[in-house]
Amino acid sequence: LAEHMYHNNAVVYVINPALIKYYGKSLNYRIKTDKQDAKLIQSFLATNFENLHAWKPLSKNQQSLKELSRCLHNLKLDIVRFSNALESRLDMDVRTAYEKIMKALEDSIKDIIAKMKAIVNDDTALQKMFDLLISIPGVGEVTAWTLISELPDIREFKNAKQMAA
Repeated sequence: LAEHMYHNNAVVYVINPALIKYYGKSLNYRIKTDKQDAKLIQSFLATNFENLHAWKPLSKNQQSLKELSRCLHNLKLDIVRFSNALESRLDMDVRTAYEKIMKALEDSIKDIIAKMKAIVNDDTALQKMFDLLISIPGVGEVTAWTLISELPDIREFKNAKQMAA
């Protein structure tokens, strides 16, 4: 919905529902009806509008990176799952089947990593963010790709603590 509205020239704000929930708690809000929730959201917006930033969708490259990053994560989970299953299998046919699946998963992971590298290398803005992120001790390529694809525009955060939260 947000993307559709954005592409139809509407100014869109995507707000974390937890912000409104905690705002309601700070007001000792206890009534839970659609009408009262709408009033709470209206009050939240009136109070916090100057702190909100209009939402923009991810760039095409960031969206691709996001999907590839999530796929990479799932493939790694699958490898662990099949590796665990392989440990308890004695039948050679079953072991061979699991090993073939794991080899295919590993090949897919290599392909996805190559695509992610290509996306970042071909996009100057993403490459700049990537280089900054991997300069942080303990942040590797996969973590940097994930952060780039999952976080909103990092320039919207006031400080590192806000981004971490």
